[in-house]
Amino acid sequence: MTTYPTAAAARNASRIESTNAATAPVGAIHYWRYPAEGHVGISLGRGQVLMTGTPDRVPDQLGKNFGVTSVGHYTRVTGNPYLGWSRRNGSNETIIGKLDTGPTKSITVPSVEQWALIQTWLKRLGRYHGPADGVPGINTWKGIQRTVAARAGYTGPIDGVPGPNTYKAMQRYAAAGGGYTGPIDGVLGRNSWRGFIQRLTS
Repeated sequence: MTTYPTAAAARNASRIESTNAATAPVGAIHYWRYPAEGHVGISLGRGQVLMTGTPDRVPDQLGKNFGVTSVGHYTRVTGNPYLGWSRRNGSNETIIGKLDTGPTKSITVPSVEQWALIQTWLKRLGRYHGPADGVPGINTWKGIQRTVAARAGYTGPIDGVPGPNTYKAMQRYAAAGGGYTGPIDGVLGRNSWRGFIQRLTS
């Protein structure tokens, strides 16, 4: 595996396939121009992107470099020019086809509007104090963790870095009042998110 000193260096070693973010498959790499070093995110499909910044360096009020957002929203709120997507990160092996393992394990993320709704209700519950901008950051996830700690038996850290225990607690929360009837497996699919949002906003 090749490690690049900056996202810009990885982009320069990659072949940009398209500047249409909506056509990027799950696992493609999105690139932005961001001062000298550049910025990179992993495609979740349909224009959604997982940002890979270091969480403890990115305050939630910025809501930019960490978590799940859309390519369009990130580009608008940062002003960083979007440069397009590539199937590889430099010379490294592609991860396309390795993140989505079928209908029960597929990556599903809320839309920007749904995230804004989640943030609005977390604020009403007093568990989140940032903007309802639809861009989840550390404090948004802390609000979710506080919610499932109070209502779904979550006992992990309130650190804003979600993992399987956070996701399972979200599914328990969704099952207890959001109409979710699927497995408690820590894989947040469309029904998991629907149930979580339904209970949170009811």
